[in-house]
Amino acid sequence: MVGLAIGLAIVLLATRIKSFQAIIATILIILVLIVSVVITIYMPGQDSETTMKETPSPPTTPIPQIPPTVIPSSPTPTPQSTILIWQNIYGGLDDDAAYSVQQTADGGYIIAGESDSYGKSGSTNAYLVKTDSKGNEQWSQTFGGLDSDAAHSVQQTTDGGYIIAGYSYSYGKSGSGDAYLVKTDSEGNEQWSQTFGGLDSDYFFSVRQTTDGGYIIAGHSYSYGKSGSTDAYLVKTDSEGNEQWSQTFGGLDSDYFFSVRQTTDGGYIIAGESDSYGKSGSTDAYLVKTDSEGNEQWSQNFGGLDDDGAASVQQTAHGRYRLGRR
Repeated sequence: MVGLAIGLAIVLLATRIKSFQAIIATILIILVLIVSVVITIYMPGQDSETTMKETPSPPTTPIPQIPPTVIPSSPTPTPQSTILIWQNIYGGLDDDAAYSVQQTADGGYIIAGESDSYGKSGSTNAYLVKTDSKGNEQWSQTFGGLDSDAAHSVQQTTDGGYIIAGYSYSYGKSGSGDAYLVKTDSEGNEQWSQTFGGLDSDYFFSVRQTTDGGYIIAGHSYSYGKSGSTDAYLVKTDSEGNEQWSQTFGGLDSDYFFSVRQTTDGGYIIAGESDSYGKSGSTDAYLVKTDSEGNEQWSQNFGGLDDDGAASVQQTAHGRYRLGRR
């Protein structure tokens, strides 16, 4: 319809136009009409007869709602699985036991205990075993006599040998057991031995070489206990095992030492258990600090209403003390 109107307009104008200027004006009018038609076609308005189909807008993709980040609490740590590297047994056809072990300077291990298998004349002897880093036995030795003897603690000494502490009924006074100290060379050959205590039974459970080359040994004593009780027992010796001094600790009930260490101030820290100072008649872990002469500086007991004890003690880098439970 628009094209027909344009054609009629051109014809009518052409019949009436007489001058050149009029022709030019007519042409301009025609061009304006043509542009209007083009605009009407490609940009339809409300009055246009040609309706263009609108291109539908792409569907709006909803923006996902991101939930707030929640940082979970750290899971409760679980103990790491223990991996067995190796295991070995030592001894013979009778009963044998190990009570103390320490890694040696060569990466192997020194083990102390007691042996019925290798005891003299069927008795129990103190038992010392040296192994390589894989636990393979390199040598073993026994110590003691014709009665019961045992080693409860061992440490490698600065000369490469070993110091062993325990008890001996073979060499005890009047048939009682005495605390027993043995020094060996690097192959376990005995260099000297000493016994300590009185007319009753006395025992060593821990030994350490001291900075002066001597030894500090802890245990318990029936010989020197108060009112017939057992007292915790501390002995200091020189490098040959000769006693320099001894002290007992505790009250009117039974008290024991199981571990001793020299402290950085030259004194000693000793741990064990005490019936004398336990709560409500129970046994408590017992910790004693002494000076270099074994004089008590302070003591503490730890635990609750049941039985508690300390099997080991160690001074930390901060000058505090760490106890291992018995």
